[in-house]
Amino acid sequence: MLTSNHAHSQHQWLTSDCSNNIELFLLPIILLPGGRQRLKIIDAKHLALISRVLKKQCPLVMALTHSNGEGLYPWGILVEVTNFSQTKEGFLTIDIHAQQMVALLGCHQAEPHRWLCRIEASDHWSPPAPVTQSTHLNPTQLNPIQAKNGSQTGSSLNQKTTYIDEHQNQYVKQLKSLFKAQPLRAELYTETYFSQLEWVVARLIEQLPLPSQAQKEFLKPNSFQHVVHFLNTLLKISDPN
Repeated sequence: MLTSNHAHSQHQWLTSDCSNNIELFLLPIILLPGGRQRLKIIDAKHLALISRVLKKQCPLVMALTHSNGEGLYPWGILVEVTNFSQTKEGFLTIDIHAQQMVALLGCHQAEPHRWLCRIEASDHWSPPAPVTQSTHLNPTQLNPIQAKNGSQTGSSLNQKTTYIDEHQNQYVKQLKSLFKAQPLRAELYTETYFSQLEWVVARLIEQLPLPSQAQKEFLKPNSFQHVVHFLNTLLKISDPN
């Protein structure tokens, strides 16, 4: 297991309005805050990138290119490398934990296969339900990244949590079914938050076989109600209203 102050140093970079020359990891993968993924590093340019990040303990942002290949998508996700190992074939594998949505500013290609960017922290989803006493966060209800860092500042799952109601239980059933079908991915989640709507919705968006463009839409700030409506339609759940 990787042990370092990597996560702490990453979040120090986000205490100012924006950060300069952040390394970008360009992958066609959607991860939202709290998401986890195991990656096999085969490409030499990706191996060089991960080596730089681990050696310098500098921040890493996972980003996407536009489908037409022209430039980068304007939002990315700050990730932490939480573990690394080597396969029998000699390839490096890393576990990444998605922490904070960020806006990409002033991106430039420093080398043929190396992108750098300025970033600023970006709030992501705002639950549609009003905050009540029952939905205020306490330390035992924090999502994974908030609990780990002991701070709600800049949380991309926002500063309030909406809990699963009877109408949304199908979300949980679907997610548990996906986890059962993908045990290697499920084992990355040492803690699960099946009672928290935002956490469950985020994991569904990451794992359901959705078109890339639809997934990208859900990276946008304030897209939560759109996501819920999309999932209700996809899972054939009637609007409770």
